[in-house]
Amino acid sequence: MKKSPLYFIVYFAVCFVGLAALYWAITSIYDESAFAALYRMFLYHWAHPMQYIGVVALCYALVATIWTVFMKRMRTGLTRFLEILSVILVSLVLACPLGGMLWHFHDMQAGFFPSFWQRKLLSGFSEGLLLGPLLILLSIPFNIISLIVGYFATDRVNAFLFGKKKEGLESISRFSCKMFACLAVAFGALWLYYVIITVAPEQEAFRQHLSVSMLALFLACVSLAVAFARFARARDKFVAWGIASMLAAWGGSVIAIYGASHGRVFDSSSLDKVPHSRAAVVLGCRKVLPSGFKNLYFTRRIVAAAKLYKAGKVDCLIVSGDNHIKDYDEASDMKDALVEAGVPADRIVCDYAGFRTLDSVVRAKKVFGLDSFVVVSQEDHVRRAVFTARGFGCDAYGYAAQNVNGRHSIRTRIREQFAKVAAVLDVILRRGPKFLGPREPLPE
Repeated sequence: MKKSPLYFIVYFAVCFVGLAALYWAITSIYDESAFAALYRMFLYHWAHPMQYIGVVALCYALVATIWTVFMKRMRTGLTRFLEILSVILVSLVLACPLGGMLWHFHDMQAGFFPSFWQRKLLSGFSEGLLLGPLLILLSIPFNIISLIVGYFATDRVNAFLFGKKKEGLESISRFSCKMFACLAVAFGALWLYYVIITVAPEQEAFRQHLSVSMLALFLACVSLAVAFARFARARDKFVAWGIASMLAAWGGSVIAIYGASHGRVFDSSSLDKVPHSRAAVVLGCRKVLPSGFKNLYFTRRIVAAAKLYKAGKVDCLIVSGDNHIKDYDEASDMKDALVEAGVPADRIVCDYAGFRTLDSVVRAKKVFGLDSFVVVSQEDHVRRAVFTARGFGCDAYGYAAQNVNGRHSIRTRIREQFAKVAAVLDVILRRGPKFLGPREPLPE
């Protein structure tokens, strides 16, 4: 207990200096804030970055000090891995509400000073707890690099402070190699991103998110494999690498898809913001489930597509679905349903070769001649379709139908996670649709 102030100072100094150096490095390359932000947070994160870093460093130092003081023995393997991970996650959870209060404080300094300022300051506590985790997840690649380096730094500093100085000192070289390797990969990927957007500015946003997500994928793969391999038996290390690779592939794919579709997906509450396009591509699914019940995904896509057309946002609708056998025709089912919903039949075009999302969006460009269009489906599906379309050179937007919740959506949601990885591979490997065929005209 007597050494707890020393522990606190060491942990705080390591965290603050490390995060500040990373922030400086990323902003020098990106030429913008390394933090994500909402509303007026942009102004405050840019103006006072060290204050927000200081909040995180204080929380981390407090949690890490308590962990070190009350740790009776230095554990190894999986237990230690989980302990260090818990220290980092608890620190972030504590920092979120304090960061929210700091944001409200800066808000009042900027002139947004209500008469009930005490209540506003306290409301920052709950807002920080609500929005903080989202901002941390969106602060790429700052969060990925700091989490990886923070794990190894916490491990080594704790070993040194706990009394195993020889072990701590002997591992400094190994830790330094790991840290600099991660930073080298990060800066290499950021440099590659800079080159890509310089060469192809018309695809700047898409290429930015794709390159950063690939960085996240690689770093996550390396860090997870190292962490797993530390407590795995020698014969099981290939399993650790396999698990790490799968998790990294999924995580990188999620980042890529959400990044590329950010600001391009709308719903009924933002229908007026949907840019006008010549056509919307309505992605197909079966009308009736094998159990005999109506498919809510189908019904809600029809409602969304009809609403989009009636609002004058598109001139016609392309219903794209699977028709690989005579008795299964998603496109015709959608056309019939849209006609019943009040859309003129001559404004609906059937695409019978939309076997996959990739087929639907690529055929919209190469068969129907569209360089820009709106995709209609549920949100996760729409984001994946927008990502794929942009990857093949289309200026795509999305209009999200109402989601389906409950046990009926579990299977679809699970399948969607695998589809995300497949979509990224489709773009990277430049896969084409199963069928193309001749150019088909759209109604004038």
